Amino acid sequence: MSIQTRQTRTSDEIKAVIVRMMQAYGISKIGELAKASGHKADTIRSWSRPPCTMPYPALDACSQATGRSMDWLVHGVEQGQLIDEKALHAAIEKAILGGVEYSQIQLVSTDGAKNLAVKISADVKKLLAGSL
Repeated sequence: MSIQTRQTRTSDEIKAVIVRMMQAYGISKIGELAKASGHKADTIRSWSRPPCTMPYPALDACSQATGRSMDWLVHGVEQGQLIDEKALHAAIEKAILGGVEYSQIQLVSTDGAKNLAVKISADVKKLLAGSL
C-alpha cells in the first residue's frame, strides 16, 4: 500500500518527509536511512520523483521505531500543535458573548467597536498560545 502523493504532494514535500524521517532516526544521510528503514537508497530517492508516492509501511515503521507521530512525519506538525476545534469554538463563543457586553459600551463610546476587536484578538492570541 502506498500513499499517493501525485495530486497533493510535490517532490519538495516528499523530500521534506524524507528529511523528517532521517531526523526521527537521528541520522543525516540517505544511506543511513536505507539501513534503518530496510529500503534501498535508490528506492528512497525515487519516492520524490513522479508520481511522488511513498509507501505507508515505511512511514508507519519509522513512527513505530522512533516514537514520532505520523502527523509530524508527514506534515511537520508535532502532536498537540493542532488547534483543538472545541477550544476554538469555546473561545469564539466567549468572544461573541463578550461582544454582547461591548455592544452596550459601543452605544456610549465611539471606541466600543475597537475595544471589542482588541478583546477578540487578544483571546484568539491566548488560545493559539495555549493560555486561554
